[in-house]
Amino acid sequence: MVSTDDTIAAISTASGGAARGMVRLSGPRMNESLARCFQSHQPGLVEAARWPQVISGILTAVCRGRKNLLDIPCDLFLWPGSRSYTRQPTAEIHLLGSPP
Repeated sequence: MVSTDDTIAAISTASGGAARGMVRLSGPRMNESLARCFQSHQPGLVEAARWPQVISGILTAVCRGRKNLLDIPCDLFLWPGSRSYTRQPTAEIHLLGSPP
């Protein structure tokens, strides 16, 4: 059973190569999840957001089989309030699309 108190992260584009890949986050702990992997080019912008906006930044990721971290340029589409489809804070991380 799914609870509305859960925070989810899921790939939201088809598998395989593409021009763009997206990962969607939704739920009450979305900001905490973003803080672990996303760094805005303007510090504090994500936490201070009060309306939907696009924020450029860096996604820090660990790739399987590698010990070091990868910094990937990305855009964050942010809906900080309850005016999203799920009625929860929601974000989409837009990256270059590729199978890895």
